[in-house]
Amino acid sequence: RADRADGANTFSLCFSAVGFLSCSGVSVSPTADYFAGGGTITALGGSGGTDTDGGVNPGGGGGGGIVSIAVNVSGAACDLAVSTAGGPSGGGTSGTGGGGIFSSTSSFQAPASFAGVAPTSTTVLWTWSLAANGRTYQVFSTTGGAMSPLLGPSVSQYLETGLLSNTTFTRHVHVGGCGNGADSPQASLATLSAPPATLASAFPSVLTDRVTAGWAALPGGPQSQTAEGYQLEASSTNFGAFAPGGTTISSRTASVVASTLTVQFPSLQANTTYFFRVASLNWAGSLSSYTALGSTSTLSPAPTRLAADYLAVYFTSAAVQWAALPASPPSASASGYQVEASTTNFGSLSPGGVVYSSRTAALAASTLTVTGVGSDTTYYMRVGSLNQDGAPNYASLTPLNIAVTPSAVLLDLGTLDPFVSRSTVSISSFVFTNAGSLPVTLSLSASTATAGSPWSLGAAPGVETAVLQGLWNSVPPSAPSFTTPIVVSTTTSGSRPGGAYAGDQDGTQIPPGQSRTLWIRFTMPDTTVTVAPQVFQLIAAPSFP
Repeated sequence: RADRADGANTFSLCFSAVGFLSCSGVSVSPTADYFAGGGTITALGGSGGTDTDGGVNPGGGGGGGIVSIAVNVSGAACDLAVSTAGGPSGGGTSGTGGGGIFSSTSSFQAPASFAGVAPTSTTVLWTWSLAANGRTYQVFSTTGGAMSPLLGPSVSQYLETGLLSNTTFTRHVHVGGCGNGADSPQASLATLSAPPATLASAFPSVLTDRVTAGWAALPGGPQSQTAEGYQLEASSTNFGAFAPGGTTISSRTASVVASTLTVQFPSLQANTTYFFRVASLNWAGSLSSYTALGSTSTLSPAPTRLAADYLAVYFTSAAVQWAALPASPPSASASGYQVEASTTNFGSLSPGGVVYSSRTAALAASTLTVTGVGSDTTYYMRVGSLNQDGAPNYASLTPLNIAVTPSAVLLDLGTLDPFVSRSTVSISSFVFTNAGSLPVTLSLSASTATAGSPWSLGAAPGVETAVLQGLWNSVPPSAPSFTTPIVVSTTTSGSRPGGAYAGDQDGTQIPPGQSRTLWIRFTMPDTTVTVAPQVFQLIAAPSFP
């Protein structure tokens, strides 16, 4: 390097393809296929010459040189310090040298991949591969708007927030470095629909083999406020939370306004607890986050009825019977039983009404007694098996009603002359009909109905003791046919032949709607007083069966 008074420069050149580089001169043009590393390249103008003519003619600074760097395959000159500054003045009024020129051609590539992942109803995570020599990254929309701030050289993802739900967004990432820039390929992704909301009652229908679950449907209107359908899922393991694996049963609808779906057998088993969740579908068919709907148990199989629904029936209670369910497997079993009675058929005939019930947790039980029932009233009966939640699955039974029409009659046997005859057979019969719903056996009792009567009824005639005898017969019987007295205490009819009141008919186990005909024989007592005409009351009471 030499200095001249006229500012002219002589140049020297040094160059290293890899590593430190420091040169000065008029023109530096290194070329390399591959470059890595850093250093300094200088192409400085020389200093102006000093005064050699009494201070009259100092030299001006030399002009900066030219630096041109070419990297053909990979690498960049970004980490090289390059200077093409002009040389300083030699003094006096002379100026500094002008700056030189620097240019570079480096290998520079856009990110090889760009994608949207993990969408929610309001966010999308954009990810990309890092580009060679990339210094900054920024996400842009298709319209050129910046969706992210400038991101650093090691950042490979960006979470975009505040987006509309159920809407498709298209983005790309721009990489910049060493004065260059490039765009990635575009990628599109739809945000999810908003998840459905829950209702107060999540399960409007639960059966042995299917469950219908409900939710609050999303509002209609703009696409971003609604969905393209829903998916309901059920799992006996709470989707793996209770035990690994397990089957997830699902049902899907494309209806935007739907608010219920049903999952059913063969995937669902009876008497089994399932957990439910629902998600909405966006236009691309992707599921939103799930809304948990809770759990419910499918119903147990209903009890199996026996030939006779009733083991015993009394005037204020009834014992119901059925075939007990097996102890296993759980899908064929239950957690107990419940018997109920209602005068309104549990509200189907008229609103309200009292329900009488009895419950047991004994799986082996096959009978329960319900109290509170009465005669001459129809009670609708049912027995239910209880599932794991204690919810019953009912089997309807024969309605319970024990009634006889008429249940009481007054006997006026007309005038009887004791000097002519002391006994008589009624010239007309009394017809009693089973007005209930179950077979009944008729029981008879009688008493004097005349106020202040001195007479009573007995099994044999005596002083002030009269005798009433009854016979179930289809035609008027003869006097010798009567054998059984009707007294104040109740006597139950017996079966033919020879039972209480049995003639060619009997009063036992009379089917519903059928009738029996009763004839009366009256025998006067020995009396010590004058009596007015006597009236007797006859009562027919039913019993089961």
